[in-house]
Amino acid sequence: GLANATSVSVDVDGGAPTTVPIVAGATSWAVSLPPQPASLAPHTLRVRGGESFVQTIDDVLFGDVILCSGQSNMVFSVNQMTGARDEIARANASRFRAIRLFTVAPRTASAPAADPVVMQPWQLANSESVGGGAASVAFTYFSAVCWLQGSHLFDRLGGSVPLGLITSAVGGTR
Repeated sequence: GLANATSVSVDVDGGAPTTVPIVAGATSWAVSLPPQPASLAPHTLRVRGGESFVQTIDDVLFGDVILCSGQSNMVFSVNQMTGARDEIARANASRFRAIRLFTVAPRTASAPAADPVVMQPWQLANSESVGGGAASVAFTYFSAVCWLQGSHLFDRLGGSVPLGLITSAVGGTR
């Protein structure tokens, strides 16, 4: 991997890379890419560290991200709501392929965590990711409030701006 790398470079679709220095042997790093225009067209990110480490990430969209945080009302899942079956089926609409879902593990802490514990990595919106089908590895829901607000906003904006919906909610906390 990055054992001997002293920098990491990231490019979008083979364009000019953004490079950041890292400590040799680093296990984590961060890079800020230049602003990208919102687009439904998928992009490819290529990550290069040193001479040998190359990672390609396909099907990347640039758009808006909504953080949905709260307590029990935000934790309340799509599969628990009235009309759940119809809403879960609606999530299969091809236009919602431009909505991506991400869920942070519900845990409490007395101070901010450096890295969230991820329950579910980024997923395409569909009936399984929204309704908690068999493909859901660590949980069986997505926030109903987050999904309904995000999918409504996506449609109100004409379906032209991809959305990332992040749920980070813990019920019954201070």
